Amino acid sequence: MVEATVNKGCDYLGSIPANVKFLNEETLADGSYLSYIYPSGKLRKKGFQPIQVRVIEYTIENPDNPEEQIKYRLITSLLDIVKFPAQLLACEYHQRWEVENTI
Repeated sequence: MVEATVNKGCDYLGSIPANVKFLNEETLADGSYLSYIYPSGKLRKKGFQPIQVRVIEYTIENPDNPEEQIKYRLITSLLDIVKFPAQLLACEYHQRWEVENTI
């Protein structure tokens, strides 16, 4: 999905499961970091290259249980931390989620 989005010249912001591991290539000033998504072996043989992503990890308080923290991890193609700080992207992600849940 990321490959198709990139090929169309679009940006993306989405959550990623905790079992997907990322190597921290460079920590950015807002606490996010740069990493890469690597294509499957089959796609690598076809010449697909790794895709650089920005990883944003954070926790928020569970509204149903204030003593519990919920961990989130997002990936995005928006690499500019001045235009798109991690906190803004996290807020926008949750705003999008609220809109989808009310539709």
